[in-house]
Amino acid sequence: MKDRKRFALFLDYTESVYSQRLIEGALKFFNSKEVEFLVFPCGSLNYKGNTFGYQRLAVASLLNKNNIDGLIFVCGPQQANSSAEQIHSYLKSFLNIPVVCIGHDYNDYPCIVSSSKESMVQMAEHLVKKHKCTHPAIFIPKSPSLDILQRVMVLNSTFESHRISISDDNIISCNDFSYDSAISGIQDYKRKNSKFRFDCLICTTDSLAFAAIDYLTSCNIRIPKDVIVTGFDDEEDAIYYSPTLTSINQNVEKQAYYAAKILYNMVHKNKVITDTVTIHSSIYFRQSCGCISLDQDKSRYRNFKGKESSLKVENKGAFHSQWNNNRNSFIRIIQLYSNLESGILIDELSQRIESDLLSLKISSAAVVLFDKPVETDKFEYFTMPSKAHVLSSYDISANLHYDKSINRAPFNPNDSLIPEGHLSSLHEMNVISIYSNSILYGYALFKPGPLDPAIYGTTFKMLSSTIARASNSLEALEKKRQLELENSNIRLVSVTDEMTGLLNRRGFISHGKTAIENSIELGKKGLVLFGDMDGLKVINDTYGHAAGDTAIKAEAVILRSLFRSSDIIGRLGGDEFAVIAPEMNLEKFKDIKSKLEAKCREYNEKSGESFTLSISIGCVEFNGNEEADLEKLLAIADNELYKEKQSKYRTRRAIQES
Repeated sequence: MKDRKRFALFLDYTESVYSQRLIEGALKFFNSKEVEFLVFPCGSLNYKGNTFGYQRLAVASLLNKNNIDGLIFVCGPQQANSSAEQIHSYLKSFLNIPVVCIGHDYNDYPCIVSSSKESMVQMAEHLVKKHKCTHPAIFIPKSPSLDILQRVMVLNSTFESHRISISDDNIISCNDFSYDSAISGIQDYKRKNSKFRFDCLICTTDSLAFAAIDYLTSCNIRIPKDVIVTGFDDEEDAIYYSPTLTSINQNVEKQAYYAAKILYNMVHKNKVITDTVTIHSSIYFRQSCGCISLDQDKSRYRNFKGKESSLKVENKGAFHSQWNNNRNSFIRIIQLYSNLESGILIDELSQRIESDLLSLKISSAAVVLFDKPVETDKFEYFTMPSKAHVLSSYDISANLHYDKSINRAPFNPNDSLIPEGHLSSLHEMNVISIYSNSILYGYALFKPGPLDPAIYGTTFKMLSSTIARASNSLEALEKKRQLELENSNIRLVSVTDEMTGLLNRRGFISHGKTAIENSIELGKKGLVLFGDMDGLKVINDTYGHAAGDTAIKAEAVILRSLFRSSDIIGRLGGDEFAVIAPEMNLEKFKDIKSKLEAKCREYNEKSGESFTLSISIGCVEFNGNEEADLEKLLAIADNELYKEKQSKYRTRRAIQES
């Protein structure tokens, strides 16, 4: 099944218009090639919710060189909860896989970025020159992204060039992008100001614009005669709304198309590319700004040059037919899984999954369960279990159907997404986590049908809940959880070093042993590093313990910046640090060591501190084919560290004597 090259798209969720356009753009390119293309909706890297949505990220651990040949990583939505540096650190975990980024410009990755600056200038110029607007307002979320802030800055600058300013009272905000939140935001504005003190409202998303149009209309404000409303994103509903919405299209499909093209060339030509491609946005002037009259066809629009054109618009009957189809399917999935409380057995569930999913027009799918469900807490990188089995699978196009007697054999998901014989192709498959609360059961692969993505999202949430109830191991996990709770007073000991934020000795040994055991189980190698700061006692004696603490903290920051987010870093006490780096080799260690010395020199030059920051490092390799005792490995690394110290001492002495 992996005879063809396989590419993947890493994004947060599939339900949004933005995500669907990305998928369409990538598919437009990959469908012209003999390859497979999969979608991994992994949620947020730094999940902020109080539920268990962080479990979505688990399937990202399937993105290794055995399972895929190249990856498109969508950065934009991740920036809501993670910094650019955190995302960059996460990208490093995709070892030996070519990656193309969409939505942020990194120097060491090929990137596709969108530029809406020109379109925002055109929008503001259009409102002032064409429609004579003098009292603009802006509608934004209370926690805007960097991209939205940049758009607002462009608008402000353009209006100011015409001696028009946006007053603080005319900056309307809401909690998020939802319709209800937007309605509340504009209602609050009305309560504070008693009337609407603007002649145009520039909304930073179409969803905010739709809510604004509805609320203003309910207040007897005529759009666009009394107030012009504009949006951003050019969602499909922009041409179905009344009035049709003036908006800016980021050409998302084009971004994904070029990302796919660059990635394909990187893989097939084995070429390293770090170029940045900028895709410019397009503006569509419609009825909500008055450029198209209200009695004209909804498909009509004008571009920034004033040329009038038409878009292909789905007929109203087809639109309502699709809605009814989705509505009936939603009722169907509720009926299918209404027996969640009935105690269905896992074998019964295995037999009915195919018919249930087929009723929702999913033509091929597979559900994979880990041999032992995994209880998790919030994680950045999930270690994929090495043993799993297929609960159910089918592929209508190839006449493949699940047979428990021959298809229940275990396999390693780290080596293959699914064993041969279950699916004829993985092209256009979505790969999602199967979880309930803190328990991760496995993952599913399915080829979405024509229904709304939200239908499929709800379907697999309900299937996950059913699997949780049907799993034979759930009772054992509950007992384990209860036992852990009873012993919590004994086991609750901090594993974090208070001064540096790194793991302390207890935490390092605990996490380190697990990391090494997992590597050995997967047949992987790695390094154990042991470090000792040079001259910390001299720093304490000469400049005081406060200076020594500063030096320790600085060294911790440097170590964290150099190693991957998946590496285990700890301060073992005093001036001693240690690192466990799975899949790192000795050649890479030389590079890290060189960078470490450079970072220390840079600190000494720029910090203004009187002391000199330096550290000596020793390392030892652990092998996936043998037992590896962490304490013994640390002792060997410490011995290598001693050799490093002796070498530095001899070098200093030779310099002093010369």
